Amino acid sequence: MSSHRHRSYARSRTHCRPRSVQLGGSSCHLWTPPPGDDPIVIADIGDAIELVFELFEMPMQNAALLMFDQNRQLLGVLLDPPAGLEFVTEWARRPGMDIDFCQTILVVVDNDLDDGPVPLQAVQFFDVLREVSLRADIVVLDVIFANPDRVRSMAFATDDHGVWTNEFPRAS
Repeated sequence: MSSHRHRSYARSRTHCRPRSVQLGGSSCHLWTPPPGDDPIVIADIGDAIELVFELFEMPMQNAALLMFDQNRQLLGVLLDPPAGLEFVTEWARRPGMDIDFCQTILVVVDNDLDDGPVPLQAVQFFDVLREVSLRADIVVLDVIFANPDRVRSMAFATDDHGVWTNEFPRAS
């Protein structure tokens, strides 16, 4: 995410620290962009990858759920959410929800990423998460496995004509 498109996520995080939230009996942290900052828009895989690397500065330990509106504007980041596929829909339906998101990217920390083929378990997880989320009218743009040195996009790895290959209009 270059500075000519929007403010760096890592710089923005210093203005507003993540706050603790309860979800399904578990505690995690929620970061929202500071009011008045330029919007953070994820238009392509490059933007997504850059944002993922910046999440490690939050710090993200196990995972992060990035929540977007219909224009792929980042509305919030749930850091180290509870395990399980249902947390996406639980979060969307919880009373008092103040983030009206309809698209997500799930980032999963994986310190053992290699250059080999995408593991079948990762593909199955991606497919099931997309299916469960669609039932709640939430589009999963991607599941990205990452560590501080590399990333693996499941949307990019599993679909040659997926979300990242389609033209996305950038705001001028």
